[in-house]
Amino acid sequence: MYDEYDIQRLLEGIKEYGLSAPSEMLEAPTEKLVEICNGIGDGQMPTALRKILNRVLNFAECSAAIHDWRYANSDGTQSSRLAADKEFRANMLDEISRKERWFKWLKEWSALRAYYAVRSCGYADWCIAFTEANRKENV
Repeated sequence: MYDEYDIQRLLEGIKEYGLSAPSEMLEAPTEKLVEICNGIGDGQMPTALRKILNRVLNFAECSAAIHDWRYANSDGTQSSRLAADKEFRANMLDEISRKERWFKWLKEWSALRAYYAVRSCGYADWCIAFTEANRKENV
């Protein structure tokens, strides 16, 4: 979903907004980030709904990229998933606070709904990411 230019823009945003992100992500090759960071709503979601979510939640692009990295590097445990999801929530609220000027309350409300959706529906994606990462290591 993102190209190399988009990834560079997201990395600059992560640093500019002071978001929580693993150093491994910030130091990763752009090609790897293009492969991992895919926008909001990947997984089993229909394409049309995914496009709508990416447009509605465009204020959280940097936060979503970090969350994608966390899921792609899943260890499969529930405690790590909870930490990744909480970081996603905190990053979204920080990203809104530091860059948005209009309708902050609506964007914060949307961000919290996105967090609840990830908590409710993200377990399968977390497990799939863990399995895929282990499969790649063992091939």
